Amino acid sequence: MSHFRILSALFFMLTFLVGMPVLADGGAIELKMIAEKEIKIKDENGKTIVKRVAPTRVLPGDEVIYILRYVNNGKEEAADVVINNPIQQDLLYTADSAYGQDAEIRFSIDGGKKFDAPENLLVKMSDGTERPAIESDYTNIRWILNNPVAPKGSGQVGYRVRVK
Repeated sequence: MSHFRILSALFFMLTFLVGMPVLADGGAIELKMIAEKEIKIKDENGKTIVKRVAPTRVLPGDEVIYILRYVNNGKEEAADVVINNPIQQDLLYTADSAYGQDAEIRFSIDGGKKFDAPENLLVKMSDGTERPAIESDYTNIRWILNNPVAPKGSGQVGYRVRVK
């Protein structure tokens, strides 16, 4: 797989989602997606520290952190906010990495048609049997915010992936 293809997919995903307004129950929730990569550097005392930076190049095996920041630009609180995000085919979800304060996190294994908790997801095998879904089966992540977002209120959700 070419590095250009991977970067193109990541660039497309970022370009498509950054600043995309989403209407939510009387308010306008704006989403901004940020991609980061952790690097190790030495500080002035020679101690190794981990720093997050925007990835300029990703290779197979690299981990990328996606952060989706949301803000309610409306004049009323936004209730029943749901954030859906696809996982690109060139990426593998990192187990237990999805987070979101006061949010229920659900996953899909069918391109976002049906979402559920990981323990409830079953993959149909070619012989008709079913097996529990594993992280590499996930195609989408959904965050269901448990509380309304106040006007000018904000928060973030996120997850990690590995480049295939």
